[in-house]
Amino acid sequence: MESEWFAKVSLIGTPYWNQSITKKLEAFKKLDVSHSLPLLLTAAILFNDDMNNFERLVNATLVFCFRYFTIGRNSVENLEREFGFLHFI
Repeated sequence: MESEWFAKVSLIGTPYWNQSITKKLEAFKKLDVSHSLPLLLTAAILFNDDMNNFERLVNATLVFCFRYFTIGRNSVENLEREFGFLHFI
């Protein structure tokens, strides 16, 4: 089951998503931010057929990645360090 979701998220051009989501997933490939794939995969599984909420998460993740890596010129190592400072309850 997860392999199907992996294909839907990582293989661009699958007819599952609407055009807006497909374009945003393509942008991840163009920006070369593959480290967001686990988050997108988890969201796709959790949201299942709720494309509106999935698209909101895809958009927020894309905006974050663009700002963090392109504008902020940060690295994946910096992102991992920041996540290390977070405390989850």
